Amino acid sequence: MERQAPRNRGAAVPDLIGRNKTINSLDGAIIQARDEQQQQQQQQQQQQQQQQQQQQQQQQQQQLLVQEQRGQQQQPQLQPGPPSVDFLSPSFDALLALSTEGLVPPVPDAPTLEYVAKFRGLIPEEGQEDAAAAPSSAAVGPAPAPAAAAAEADADAARAKAARVAKAAALKQRAQHAVSRAEAGVGVAPLPDVMSLAAAAGGPLAALAGWRDARRRVLVVTRHAAGVRGQAVGTVVAYDRYMNLVLRDVEEHYTVMIKVARERQQRGEGQQQQQQQQQQQQQQQQQQQQQQQQDQEPQDPAPRERVRWCRKQDRRFRRLDLVMVRGDQVVLVAAGEGARTAAPGACGGGKPGSAAAAEAAAGGGAGGSGGGAG
Repeated sequence: MERQAPRNRGAAVPDLIGRNKTINSLDGAIIQARDEQQQQQQQQQQQQQQQQQQQQQQQQQQQLLVQEQRGQQQQPQLQPGPPSVDFLSPSFDALLALSTEGLVPPVPDAPTLEYVAKFRGLIPEEGQEDAAAAPSSAAVGPAPAPAAAAAEADADAARAKAARVAKAAALKQRAQHAVSRAEAGVGVAPLPDVMSLAAAAGGPLAALAGWRDARRRVLVVTRHAAGVRGQAVGTVVAYDRYMNLVLRDVEEHYTVMIKVARERQQRGEGQQQQQQQQQQQQQQQQQQQQQQQQDQEPQDPAPRERVRWCRKQDRRFRRLDLVMVRGDQVVLVAAGEGARTAAPGACGGGKPGSAAAAEAAAGGGAGGSGGGAG
């Protein structure tokens, strides 16, 4: 069999070129058609917006016309009436006008306010002066004579004084009656003696009761939120189960945290020593460089002194005639001569000087467990 002759490839190239041209022409036509459609849509949208704006303008004009027509229709036709309901008449009666049905004021669109005082701002200045000069409606009638007015004022003052005297007498009588009933024990419940009940319960409170009855001076170590505040020596006047104490003739040594200014060192001692060693090693090199750079290198400015604020305990002393110590500030309570030996134990963790002081310290710890205030 004979082989078929190969196709002529050169003849297929013009066919491909023609197809590409047709495809490109079709794409251009499609793009042009899309652009025309978009332009038409934009034109239609603009036309619709213009139509809507025209419609809105027409509606606004119609509303204005309707409002004008309504305003013309609502304008009252003033008809002559009795002077008592005539707003412009000197004999106008406001109460009768309010109770009259169908009465239209001269200005129907006038603002409605809550009370009469708000209308004073709408009155012209001349009208305000006339209203201030005119007598009030409550004072209608002939003005009283000066002598009669003075007599009325004196009578009012006398009545007020008599009322005050009567009130004071009634209060005094009630107080005397209450005192007499209290002395007789009528209707008065006896108050419980808290200190007696606490002493009967035993423990540290019993020690406080003994010191109070013996009028012994006690030492109370106090604290604040950060630690021990100081110690106070005085006589116990009153106490309760929460270790709230009332002391008399008190001498207190206490501390207060204050702020003090201290000079701040720019470098520590160790750094200074290292710097000196380095300077000794580099002196030879620096001498040569300094000779060359003396004219060019600027001089170093003087060191600036810096200050830092530090907290410091300031020890103080004061005497008080009477003071109350809250229970949450009490650390330890000691009595008698052993009080001075008990204070270091409270501050430094040592032992108090007596068994009674130990019991009081236990009670103070229980009372102060809630946290102390500075």
